[in-house]
Amino acid sequence: MYSSFEDTGTFYYIEYVRETKQLDEYVENTYAVLDAEIEEPDYDDIKYKNDYELYELNYEVYEEAQERIDLLEDLSEIEYVDSQYSLYYYDASAGEAALISEQLENDKIPCELAYSNHHLAAAYFKRDSRPEKINIDTLLTGYDGSYEHAEQLVRNYINNSIKLDVCYCTVDGSEEQVLSESPGSLIMERNDMQSVYLQIEIYNNGQNIAFLGGGYNENAEWAASTDILAADIKNKKIGALQKITSSGPAHMGTAGDHLLYYSNSGEEIYLYMGGRHILAAEAGYSTFNWYKDGSALVLTDYDYTYGGTLVKISESGEKERILEEVKSFEALDDGKIVYLSGEKLKVFDGKESRIVAYDVDNFWCLAQSYLLKEERRYIC
Repeated sequence: MYSSFEDTGTFYYIEYVRETKQLDEYVENTYAVLDAEIEEPDYDDIKYKNDYELYELNYEVYEEAQERIDLLEDLSEIEYVDSQYSLYYYDASAGEAALISEQLENDKIPCELAYSNHHLAAAYFKRDSRPEKINIDTLLTGYDGSYEHAEQLVRNYINNSIKLDVCYCTVDGSEEQVLSESPGSLIMERNDMQSVYLQIEIYNNGQNIAFLGGGYNENAEWAASTDILAADIKNKKIGALQKITSSGPAHMGTAGDHLLYYSNSGEEIYLYMGGRHILAAEAGYSTFNWYKDGSALVLTDYDYTYGGTLVKISESGEKERILEEVKSFEALDDGKIVYLSGEKLKVFDGKESRIVAYDVDNFWCLAQSYLLKEERRYIC
């Protein structure tokens, strides 16, 4: 479940039904009637007395049937857990859940969910609508004669029913939409990848959505990614996807309802604000907070002993160094900044700082707007 319930009374959730089947149930035997009735030819039967070729022909048919029977019997002893996934959207104002989509693929590439500033989105792939069963002739043609190989072929057939050439998306409970971009731009080619993934973020008051595909190698290490593709959202409808990066970012997220991403090397963090790519921080520990005017506060150049530098970045990309030796901070609605420097809790009003308390290890805000009305409540 991915929830914005406290803010909006809505959330997405995935319902699944799991059923244990035998692998032979995924094989279509078009010879079933023949196989059930066939008997081994008797060489002493009078009809073969003067027709040895007929005997050989019938015995060959019998052997082919026996191969199918033995193969299916072996597969009937192997279990496979079949999972069926469905995506729902719950809205408390409606009092019930709405079905968004069925037949989701949620094993190899799980449904990806995103939330920011009271808006929700989900992106997912679905299973192919092709026949659920592999034809036994196809199976017999492809396998090397071992039951282990046949088992693998059946499992591959089931797993490859995932339809990765179409990506679907829903925004704030909308009907599912097909993304208007080649899926090759969204999903990494497997090649040497052990696994691939799709990441999405919704931002800018629900007016934009971004997608990033990536992959991991056999050591479960991040290996590569696509470029970020983004689109406008109007009336819950997603527009055409446009490439907004060209270097394959390592990761993306949101901060203060703005898009944030790491460079391909992972050594720089960029904010995507007002159509600009703004270098917000270099490698190392960084945290973000926001003013209501949309400008960003970034704690960067962090040292675990002394803290870091607090920088303000406007939506136009202008940077201003505000404070030094900051270990942690919060921005208040009135523009003031509460921060921890050494063991002193301070408040910065835009011009100067004043000390609130000494010997402080940490602080937190239950409600930022009310922090200064009863300061001692938040000191620990």
